Amino acid sequence: YTYSTACTPTISLVNAATSACNGSTNQYDVTGTVTFSNPPTTGVLKISVPGEGFQHLYPPFTSPVSYTIAGLNADGLSKTVVATFSSDTTATNSTMYTAPTMCIPDPCGVTGAMGIDT
Repeated sequence: YTYSTACTPTISLVNAATSACNGSTNQYDVTGTVTFSNPPTTGVLKISVPGEGFQHLYPPFTSPVSYTIAGLNADGLSKTVVATFSSDTTATNSTMYTAPTMCIPDPCGVTGAMGIDT
């Protein structure tokens, strides 16, 4: 028996971990894996932090795949990593993480706690 339709791609899991903030650049990297089944044979797997950075992976796709999105600005906010196959955009999944807090060094070389004196 021959199947007349291809199996639908599915992204079942996206995970993410952050590096520490680089004090000289105020940037960090996010790394992780994407797990999927029935991947397409064309297009790209785009893994992105929308509006901030992305990585494209190319076929042949073998699950799970590892990714790194480097040079993101540390701001301590909640972010989302989204994975989507370009040839079937219904195959998508995401996960949330919290970016490291800002780590810009004090230009005057002052150490210790900083805040607003009221």
